Amino acid sequence: MKTFQKITLAAAISAAPFASQALEALDDSVLAATTGQAGVTIEMNIGSGGISIDTIQYTDTNAAAIDAVAEVTNADGVVTTAGVTAVAAQTTDGGSVNLENFKISQAQITQTIDVRNDGSLIMGMKTDQDLVVSLGNAGGAKNSASAVALVSAAGDKTEFVNDLSLTVSLGDTTTTILNLADATTKADLAATHLAASQGSLAIVADAAVEISAMNVGVFGYTEDQATAKASEAAGAYATAWTNATTPAAKLALASQYGDLDNSGVLDSAEQTTMANDIADGSAIQIGGLAFYGETAPGSNTYAAGNKVNVKQTIWADSTGVSIAMGDIKGALKIDSIAIGGNSIGSVLVSGLNLSGMTQKIYGHR
Repeated sequence: MKTFQKITLAAAISAAPFASQALEALDDSVLAATTGQAGVTIEMNIGSGGISIDTIQYTDTNAAAIDAVAEVTNADGVVTTAGVTAVAAQTTDGGSVNLENFKISQAQITQTIDVRNDGSLIMGMKTDQDLVVSLGNAGGAKNSASAVALVSAAGDKTEFVNDLSLTVSLGDTTTTILNLADATTKADLAATHLAASQGSLAIVADAAVEISAMNVGVFGYTEDQATAKASEAAGAYATAWTNATTPAAKLALASQYGDLDNSGVLDSAEQTTMANDIADGSAIQIGGLAFYGETAPGSNTYAAGNKVNVKQTIWADSTGVSIAMGDIKGALKIDSIAIGGNSIGSVLVSGLNLSGMTQKIYGHR
């Protein structure tokens, strides 16, 4: 340490001609404050504008084309440039899944980063504010963006989830990336997840979370689809109006199709109103979904305002990525479920325990 202090002081003296202020010697206490820290703390303030992302897109490749060896080789079994070009073109024409209009509201997040003696990396996070997360135009006047959209290679888009919003309350979260080259660390992990200990490293995440006020609409229409549906409806309305034989029947049709002036024709403004309503709607609507924890550990009683402890271990090997869940005990509540605009009731699942579940993720052809 003394040698480092002397080097630091010498560097400071050599820089004196370029300094704009008088040079002061750095004593032991100052150097200790600047070099003796145990880790790093990062505070992040998300302003009133929040964080937003227009589109997150995953594009699949046409894996079947990779197996088309006949296209790559000629009759003599020799790889040809034309064949490689043909297959390369096919492997990039897969469809996409879009997550659109992603937003996180303002919050203050504190992160810590430390490295243990065994080389394991420990990252902590905490926030005193709830995070409001949304996808699509959640709560907006018109769903110009989809929460989850399916897109063909030609660009044709349909809507799977038209909007999603939820409030997430986080407790202290710790993520540890274990250095399994350390024998003691590897043995400790093997006591709980033997398979995970066979990798080079493992990620253990321990968090506390509560989800409240989650609302979602599924099976909706994009703007283009809604506009097309409104145009189709206008044609059907014109035909039905012509076939209606009584004034009462015509008035009923006008009310059904939103023909405000009872003219028998849906003008552009009326079609736009109908398209907006279609784009804002969805076949299945879920409202007031909440996921919360026990009032006290082991109590088996659940109430809103209590966080669920979530622990998972992630590791990888040559066969894929595995995710093992620890004890996750909570209650799942849904205030309302509507199908086709009609409510079918509410749902409450108490004592939900996901311990012992392992997921494995790998690619396929």
